Amino acid sequence: MPVRHVATLSLFFTILLFNCPPAAVAAQNVRLTWAGSSSSDVTGYNVYYGPESGVYSTMRSVIGATTVNVKDLPGGLTYYFAVTAYNSSGLESELSNEASYSVPGLAPPGTPFIAQTLPDHAVTIGWNPSRTAGVPGYYLHYGTQSGSYDSVVWVETGTEADVHQLADGVTYFFAVTATNSSGLESALSAELAYIIPPIAPPQAAPVIQQIFPDDRVTLAWDASPSADVAGYKVYYGTQSGQYDHWMDAGAAGTADIGGLVEGLTYYFAVAAYSSAGQESGVSLEAAGYLVPVATVDTNVFLSLQPIPIDGFPNAFAVTATGLIPSAWTLEGSADLKTWRALATGVEPEVKVTVVVSEKPALFFRLNSWIEEMTLAVQAGETNRYPNSFVVATPYTVPWDWTLESSEDLQNWSPFSTGYFTPVKVAVISAATPQLFFRLKGG
Repeated sequence: MPVRHVATLSLFFTILLFNCPPAAVAAQNVRLTWAGSSSSDVTGYNVYYGPESGVYSTMRSVIGATTVNVKDLPGGLTYYFAVTAYNSSGLESELSNEASYSVPGLAPPGTPFIAQTLPDHAVTIGWNPSRTAGVPGYYLHYGTQSGSYDSVVWVETGTEADVHQLADGVTYFFAVTATNSSGLESALSAELAYIIPPIAPPQAAPVIQQIFPDDRVTLAWDASPSADVAGYKVYYGTQSGQYDHWMDAGAAGTADIGGLVEGLTYYFAVAAYSSAGQESGVSLEAAGYLVPVATVDTNVFLSLQPIPIDGFPNAFAVTATGLIPSAWTLEGSADLKTWRALATGVEPEVKVTVVVSEKPALFFRLNSWIEEMTLAVQAGETNRYPNSFVVATPYTVPWDWTLESSEDLQNWSPFSTGYFTPVKVAVISAATPQLFFRLKGG
């Protein structure tokens, strides 16, 4: 486009409009004619026009002629025209006087826009109304190719419509027409292109919250940023990027995965899925190594020998014979269910002194994600058992909980567990329990 300078060219002309509309067609063609400039070095003319006086949104350049056909002007709008002349040096005259022409018919609606996104692959399309008064309704046209619309929605009242069953990741094109009571339809509005975003996975790798000393892992992850997320799938395997196992975790943001093999590194990634079954790609990957639990050779034997220690009548020496593991833990239990570490070592022999005394006072604490939970102890015989009492909370613990016990306020062991229930545990404290031993490597 030539650069406009202070006018050095004179331009005197009039604008004559010749309307050439096909019958009953909203868009029309207009022929614009003007008298040429009186300047001798005119190279061509710039024709400016638009639907607002003095504001010209379109320009066409004409060389060697003083007439131009302006095509496909939407009906129902008034267009304003002005012309400039320019020379070979790029100098451009001031604008001529302005001419206007009102195109008969219906004015098209304004450019459609996204009024809101909806779940289940839907969107609300809105538009500004036609400038023609008394328009009884609109047609919303759309399809997957620009300018070619194979679907249409009739809107009798209002200037928006919901469009459903759109596919994720596909670009759709929307345009709107107005219609009158005679069935005449306006020209199409400008086009809107919109893509239904594919459902997104969690934006970070899952976090391995805990690797249990057996075959289980607990994972947690952030929510997908997509609105229509119905749940998550956890993919995992022993090779990075290759997942030969998966589990549906539902809508929760955590998952416990069992059945893993100790001594292997596992790789985990999470995908989101929508209510329509559309699944995202996978998140970034997390890796976790399952440390194998060493076992003691079956040829290792433990033995007990009473030993005299002043003031401690129940003292024993625990020794082991056979193939002792390179790292070992001697554990003790009073019930063969709950085990507590008594001693550890890396020496090639096990020789530990243990004193079995009368059971001291028993302390309890509640371990849960909710802090400041109150425990109450109700003394009295339970089912006619002596040395019995009940440990309880007056209300439900709103998550997983573990009731732990201790004999010395230093070493704590799990006593009972529950999920989303009140704590109510009956305890029978024997005067002198039996003590069992086992040796575990690792």
